[in-house]
Amino acid sequence: MSESRLSDGEGSGALEEWVELTATERRILVEISKMEQEDWAMWGGAVIDAVGEQHLSVSDKQVYRVLSKLVDRGWLVDLIPDKRTSRYALTPTGRDVLEAGHAELTAAVDELPDELLSERRE
Repeated sequence: MSESRLSDGEGSGALEEWVELTATERRILVEISKMEQEDWAMWGGAVIDAVGEQHLSVSDKQVYRVLSKLVDRGWLVDLIPDKRTSRYALTPTGRDVLEAGHAELTAAVDELPDELLSERRE
């Protein structure tokens, strides 16, 4: 990733925050976004299942800790606070961070040589 992409342009703060996320934090943001698009319930258990399907080796406890951290950072909101079961949604700030990461990855793929991309598709 080029230094100029990190420091230039709109939303560079969101990109810097994306870069600092752990793989588990990124995956949880992505999975919650996918669940929202498919109109699924974003319950903690559903997030655990979705993360597990990505073959990430994380415990239920670790997922809940990350969910809590993302709520504390203002990237997720717990739609049912003070209840035993929580339902999560992305906040506008969380969506900005996710979109910044997506844009960065898309730009990186766009810069790959066509030969490399065609080899990967075969």
